Amino acid sequence: MRIIIMKMYIFINYFHKDAIHPTAEAVGFSHNNCNFKEVIIDESKGIDEKDILTVVNRWHEELYNESQMKFLPSIVLANMMDPVTYEIIENLDIESIEDKGAVEKIINWANESIIHTQTLDIFKDNPGKDPWGVGNLLPAYKKLLPSEMKAMSIYSGEITGKCSSIARLLSSVFRVSGVKSRNIVLLRMPSHTISLVKIKDIVYLINNQNIMKVNKKLIKDLSELQFIGLYNDSVIVNNNIKITKEIFKSKETLLDSIIKVNNLNISKTDNHLKDKFDRKDLSDMIYKSSNVKFSLAKYAYQSLYVKRPELYLKASLRSPKAFELSNKLNTDEEIFKWIKENIKSGSIFKDFNERIMIADQVIVLKTGGLKDKAILAYSLLKRNGYNPIIKISRKNAYIKYDEKIYDFKNKKMINSIKEEVKLILKD
Repeated sequence: MRIIIMKMYIFINYFHKDAIHPTAEAVGFSHNNCNFKEVIIDESKGIDEKDILTVVNRWHEELYNESQMKFLPSIVLANMMDPVTYEIIENLDIESIEDKGAVEKIINWANESIIHTQTLDIFKDNPGKDPWGVGNLLPAYKKLLPSEMKAMSIYSGEITGKCSSIARLLSSVFRVSGVKSRNIVLLRMPSHTISLVKIKDIVYLINNQNIMKVNKKLIKDLSELQFIGLYNDSVIVNNNIKITKEIFKSKETLLDSIIKVNNLNISKTDNHLKDKFDRKDLSDMIYKSSNVKFSLAKYAYQSLYVKRPELYLKASLRSPKAFELSNKLNTDEEIFKWIKENIKSGSIFKDFNERIMIADQVIVLKTGGLKDKAILAYSLLKRNGYNPIIKISRKNAYIKYDEKIYDFKNKKMINSIKEEVKLILKD
């Protein structure tokens, strides 16, 4: 894959019907009241294409088996940057996690507003009771970002995800609310993920949508489990880990006490966030660094402000759901008709002008902005033998193939594009 970049812009007022407009400071750049502003994209040169595809697709088998969890801090950072995380905190009216009643607000909200994907009847006959398809003979078990979990409410009426996605979302809510990085750990078991959060010497257990203050019985239960690793936004540990009662008695941070009890050797972290930070602080740190972890966080976030946005096309082509659908739609007419009849207008991303959906998201979540629909059409056309090219303007998206041009805004074929094209994605 390659990309032709006429210029790389930050898109403000990009597709006016797609979603709510984000603030101009959404990724930490100043726009000075301009519609577009060029940005210089700095990115680590040592990132392998396979690693980028892993964090974009976020499939269980690739994240946990091949990577040994090395990508998970990048995905946690993407969770922490997602507008839905901040929307939850704002709706709960939390200024600081240390405010009276703040923890209880999160506990009650999680219990009432989150549901586990595999408990839904609608998915009971799907492989793995999950909607994201099968790849390499195994359910994909896609790991969701907060915006995806919110969009999954079309099936449940609630924020929806599996154990690890729920743990990352709630851990991110605590982290953004002011809990130190070293007082949050996500703990991996062979088929489950939980999280521990320490606030004012009290430790809370996050187990799916249930958040519980750790008591003697829970300490005993945790001490009998064998964990195969831990991570947060700063570190990963691939060793076997025991959680003992000494950890809960310690006055040190949660991570430091786990390190001491398990005789672990962990290198210093490379995050430079304050204990309390806002989204601009976080995005400034991520977007102004060429660090591999931060660069991968941008891809996990599905940002357009990356050096190789054409890899979103390849990630879409890998999608089991796109493969399934392409086998049912054999002509270009059938493809555009299916998209027109089955996909609503609107990105799942509130900050849609700086992010892009990929094919499986558009199919499963049944919605997409203009450029997102173009990504889906590209995947389906490509799998059916066409050679499509995506052309993106300030207010529209087009796909060109075999001397034809499809206009996604007006949902019809056109003879030529009359406006300036800002970005072209192609093989």
